[in-house]
Amino acid sequence: MTIDLRKVAIATALVSIVGIGINLWYDAIARNTLTDKSSKEVTLASIPDVVKQQYRQDAAKLALRIILAENSSAATEIDLPTDLVEKLSQSLLAVYQTNSPARNAVVETYNIHTAPNPDSVIVDLDTSQEWTQAWRERKQLTNNDTINGLISRYGLEVRHFDYTDIVALQTTKPINTYALANTLETIPGITNAKVKKGVNNLLSRDIEAEIKDNYIQLNYRLSLSDCVSGCSAENWVFQVDSEGKVKYLEEINLESGIKGRSLFITSGGAPPPPWLPQNITIAPAVYAIAVYNQTGKQVTRIIPDENGSFQVNLKPGVYHLHPESSAREGFSLSNKDQKQVTVTQGQYTTINFNYFVAMP
Repeated sequence: MTIDLRKVAIATALVSIVGIGINLWYDAIARNTLTDKSSKEVTLASIPDVVKQQYRQDAAKLALRIILAENSSAATEIDLPTDLVEKLSQSLLAVYQTNSPARNAVVETYNIHTAPNPDSVIVDLDTSQEWTQAWRERKQLTNNDTINGLISRYGLEVRHFDYTDIVALQTTKPINTYALANTLETIPGITNAKVKKGVNNLLSRDIEAEIKDNYIQLNYRLSLSDCVSGCSAENWVFQVDSEGKVKYLEEINLESGIKGRSLFITSGGAPPPPWLPQNITIAPAVYAIAVYNQTGKQVTRIIPDENGSFQVNLKPGVYHLHPESSAREGFSLSNKDQKQVTVTQGQYTTINFNYFVAMP
């Protein structure tokens, strides 16, 4: 068999050229991969550490809200689920890294972060237990290993109340304060442990999060917490998928409250049945209606117009409405008991007051 050296040389050259091409192709891929990776790292590195820490704290607060709302097994643990906190933190940072008017509004203009979660537990002491003496003497640590372990692990600070057997445990780390309170109540020497809830500021900033199948939805919210003179809220909604891609949904202006009518329904004799007889008379009832929140504080007073209609802005929540009506001479007024109503964000809940007036 005769070997054609010229063909061998050509084949060798082709293999060499192909090899060089393959190597160049791999080099290009490597360079592009490194460039993309380096670019991403530079982007993350460009975020100040203080900002990363702020959003990490936001993520921890959101994680606590989520596990409490879902009533999951994690709600019984003092430590927050790290995977959920990390997922929420990355989503918040993804929004921070975008470049859009909506991002600038929530980050630069209004600097919206998650509203504070309860961060302290009020504890009633049973002073017959020896270890409580240390707290009564305004010391941090006691001779109770369980108490000392909780203080050390969760960075608790003991705040004392003068001349009482009550102390407050302030948390310095993001934890589940509700689970902490439940744990404390199992320790001899503590008769009661309750989470202390904070008070909202007039200008309320908050972030809400929903975990969906393929993305996390973040709602950045700006509103006035005092709604006596009107309750309006502005919301910016983002969706962040598992790859960190951000989709801006919308900017929403939401108002909420109650509306309805206040009417007299007059008939001869007893109050009319539900189907209402033909001889009834209907007229506007311009009776004032006091509105109370769940704590029993009056937040506003409704005065229906000449047609008996009314509408008032209220922030979301549960309210009790008390008609300020009184018996009129010669009339028997019924159905004037208080009513409970739930106000939902972005909606006006309809509630009507129909006073049945029985003629003597």
